[in-house]
Amino acid sequence: MAISLYRGDSQISSLDGADGKMLGYFGIQDYDVLQVDGNKANFQRIVDFDDLNKVEKYEMPEDEYEKRKDTVLDFKKQHHIGRFGDLKHAPLPSEESIQDIQKKIILNSRCQVKISDSGLLRRGSVRFLGNTEFASGLWVGIEYDEPLGKNNGSIDGVFYFKCPENYGSFVRPQFVECGDFPEELEISDLDEEL
Repeated sequence: MAISLYRGDSQISSLDGADGKMLGYFGIQDYDVLQVDGNKANFQRIVDFDDLNKVEKYEMPEDEYEKRKDTVLDFKKQHHIGRFGDLKHAPLPSEESIQDIQKKIILNSRCQVKISDSGLLRRGSVRFLGNTEFASGLWVGIEYDEPLGKNNGSIDGVFYFKCPENYGSFVRPQFVECGDFPEELEISDLDEEL
């Protein structure tokens, strides 16, 4: 590498060819600037850090990852989230109970969604209630207060309601409780109140 010593705007010296000498040898003072140039004529890059394909990576075998207890996969299994949850396998409501559900779940009302048996809750507003094209049975479209959802109110190009990306989600009615649930405050809102 080529190293140059600057005092103000003027170059004092080049430290090129000073192998083995300490920086104090060159009389460096406060506020001097050392410029390191890696484009010296004889400079060769050992590793190209810009091309990630050339960087060796470790990939853990899938069966070993599934055995670990400190992973996102294990957390999802323990809390019945995503493909490990019972949301997809929840029993469908009967025709009689659909009318009861429609009385309890009202469009644009505030709600709380129970995500799993572990007690995880998310708050939002009811934006859709009805049948969908993506799955049979009755579904509730929720616009969450935070970007904790999986969509923007649409699935497979069909809009059931509109909301910002990752704020929308569809859940079965038995996991939705409507009521006076205040909107979750963002951290920036809390700063203004302090």
